[in-house]
Amino acid sequence: MSYRNALSVSLIALAAAFATPAAMAADSSADGAKAAADASATADFTDQQLSTYADTHAKVEAMNQDYAAKINAAATPDEKQNLTDEKNQKLAETVQASGMTVEQYNQIYMASKSDPTLETKLQAMQSGGAATGAGESTTQ
Repeated sequence: MSYRNALSVSLIALAAAFATPAAMAADSSADGAKAAADASATADFTDQQLSTYADTHAKVEAMNQDYAAKINAAATPDEKQNLTDEKNQKLAETVQASGMTVEQYNQIYMASKSDPTLETKLQAMQSGGAATGAGESTTQ
């Protein structure tokens, strides 16, 4: 490869490297907007779905805390990445074992962050109570 071709390839790689963070931010922003739209479009969940989510969320939170300690204690970046990958896999398996898809879990999570009433109801379900107000129904 000639010097000129090598320089051309390097410049293309460098341009791609600088473009990547902006593209990632745009993708991330678009994903966030899509998730918010999905959450608002599916704000009506059955009590069974919410109950399953509440039970699963408690398990997910416990796993996140457990893995956070392991990841923070990891000695190398590779070890941290391996633990992060392992955590993500186990979280997905936990959600799927509950009978939900990861997408359904995420929809309820996003909806709960934008709907204080839903968040309160889920917190009550996690603590063993029910928090449905008079005239309120989340069943379909």
